[in-house]
Amino acid sequence: MTITNSTTKQNIYTHISYAERCQIKGFLKIGLSINQIAKILIRSKSTISTEIKRGTVEQMDSLRGIYTIYSPNAAEYKYNMNRLKSGKKIKFLQVKEFLDYAEKKILKNKWSPDAVVGHVLRNNKFTRSEIVCTKTLYHYIDSNLLKVRNIHLCDKVKLKTKIAKNTKHKRKFGKSIDLRDPSIIDRLEFGHWEIDLVILGKTSSEALLTLVERKTRYTIVKLVNNRTSTEICRVLATILCEWGTHVFKTITADNGSEFSKLTEIFEETYYA
Repeated sequence: MTITNSTTKQNIYTHISYAERCQIKGFLKIGLSINQIAKILIRSKSTISTEIKRGTVEQMDSLRGIYTIYSPNAAEYKYNMNRLKSGKKIKFLQVKEFLDYAEKKILKNKWSPDAVVGHVLRNNKFTRSEIVCTKTLYHYIDSNLLKVRNIHLCDKVKLKTKIAKNTKHKRKFGKSIDLRDPSIIDRLEFGHWEIDLVILGKTSSEALLTLVERKTRYTIVKLVNNRTSTEICRVLATILCEWGTHVFKTITADNGSEFSKLTEIFEETYYA
């Protein structure tokens, strides 16, 4: 079924989110075109094309060969940098002289960010309007906006940043179904689907991909050529192109390996 009179408005005036960037990466992996991705995300083709160019980086494989790949992290970083450079009131650009001074003291003199801020204020090297506070300086470092990295901060490297967790019952894919909204569990709202795979035979690699809407029990069935996660994502992408992403508010699956890549498409709305 193809929806020809969709009332969903195109995201013309909103910037691409990090979740959408992760979806774009997944769509590119399974071979979707710019037109298909634009249709699924309800974006213009030029927006998707520009986004892919922004996030395309070069990487080296194990044989030292160079190849290009779309990176959501690189696209997010470039987007944030462009945001910093846009507008006349961006604090980052107004305190560039202080940031250069801070980089020098931290890298060469092994000062901490707090020591830098305290020193310039005590010695009147900069006014308060010409500097940022210690917390903001740390934020710039964490966001890779300066040459300084956390490894250069002796005190911060010593801090224990990870908390030991019990991984005995760690789930591999998606959010826990226990985190689903009660309206999903009680079947009060349309748009929440359960996905499953029906094996056609022990010797056959083909299977049936089923999507069942929880409230109406409406079912979509598609034939898949094999039971790999890549093939599941490819077929699911064609369904999204046909129906539109607004129809699929959440999707629930089991923890089968064939559904391991669903998080690349349903970043925040996949439960297992």
